[in-house]
Amino acid sequence: MHRLEQEARQTYLRADVLAMGYAALGRIDTAFDHLERAYQTRSAGLIYLHLDPGYAPLRGDSRLDDLVRRIGLR
Repeated sequence: MHRLEQEARQTYLRADVLAMGYAALGRIDTAFDHLERAYQTRSAGLIYLHLDPGYAPLRGDSRLDDLVRRIGLR
């Protein structure tokens, strides 16, 4: 993740990609920080938020439900 964070500072890397990595590491709050950034920048990767198994560690958290609702996926 450190390498990806460095890369994101130098070139464009979708925030939802970082969010998925942090979710896999169990860093849930950091994952949601990046998901919020992805939402603010209208990242195209968010269209799979409710389906992608990479976001499984976030399921059951009300913040994910809120984001899915704001995006209009449910």
